[in-house]
Amino acid sequence: MSLESPGSRCEQLARQIQVFGRIMPTAETVAKIEAVTIEDVQLAAQAIFRAAPTLATMGPAGQVPNLRKISEMLVV
Repeated sequence: MSLESPGSRCEQLARQIQVFGRIMPTAETVAKIEAVTIEDVQLAAQAIFRAAPTLATMGPAGQVPNLRKISEMLVV
């Protein structure tokens, strides 16, 4: 995936500067990831699945279940 190529690394650093206004040290990134709790993930999932899904297809759309059926499959 060449995420560590010079060009890719420059893009990552530029994105950090755009989003955070600085380059984030690796240790800070790791600390933020490790600080995520199960509750954080559950709250994010609830927020995502609260909205109606959006469907996009490519190719023969006749073989794709309709949006209502997909929505029903997502309900727990």
